[in-house]
Amino acid sequence: MQCETNVNFIMFMESKNQIAKLYTQNELEKQFEYVNSLIEQHRISVVVNVNVEVLLTSWEVGQYISKQLKSSNWGTKIVAELADYLKIQNPKRKGFSKRNLYNMIKIL
Repeated sequence: MQCETNVNFIMFMESKNQIAKLYTQNELEKQFEYVNSLIEQHRISVVVNVNVEVLLTSWEVGQYISKQLKSSNWGTKIVAELADYLKIQNPKRKGFSKRNLYNMIKIL
């Protein structure tokens, strides 16, 4: 009888531990999902902010070039020289070719 009681107690404890593990696993998964949602929320925010800054940069550069062209301070050749200058200053920077600089003027 004593042996049977011990076996039942051990089975009960194992069952209880399995339930505790499941509960812990479910809680951990919820916590992990929360952390994942924080990361995704901020990743999306970064993408949006970067896009806003790219747009503002394009708009400001286009506005400046447009003013220079309209005031006759610059001719079309100067825009090509600016594109070359920007490339030399930072060869890894993309998006500031002569064509793109003129596209920045068009968004005004």
